[in-house]
Amino acid sequence: MKRIANILSILALLVAFSHNVNATRQVQDIIIIDKVEHRLNKVLLYQLDSVTYDALGKKLEFDKSSYSGNWRGHASTFEVKGKKLYLNSIATSKVHTDFNGLLDKYLDRKGRVFASWVSGILVCGTGECLHVEPDGLFPVYEQETELVVEAGIIVSSRT
Repeated sequence: MKRIANILSILALLVAFSHNVNATRQVQDIIIIDKVEHRLNKVLLYQLDSVTYDALGKKLEFDKSSYSGNWRGHASTFEVKGKKLYLNSIATSKVHTDFNGLLDKYLDRKGRVFASWVSGILVCGTGECLHVEPDGLFPVYEQETELVVEAGIIVSSRT
């Protein structure tokens, strides 16, 4: 009986302390809309097919161990031009704008990387960060713009 009481005490302590764990806030990808930088609520490179994503990681040396604020080892900058979404750069230990031919299938006629692999709802935040979950993800900002994207095309937006 005493053993069961000890186990229950340990479990109660674990539950009590588990609510106070905070992770390092993660670096967010950036999206430029009308020349203004916004923070993205998701990692758009994760929507690439796994073969392309893994090849980029090897070629650009995604370093997941050097900085606790960037578990994935990279941060990207995207830009909306007209109604299209483009990848401008990927930052690892340095900023890459040349993707060594790995994203050639996404190049448009002007040589820009058209992010046709991206679909879904993107929440883009500016201003002060008002709230962050304890796991360091999903911050809420003063101003947020919601973009609905289908195959790299912005089909609607609202603030």
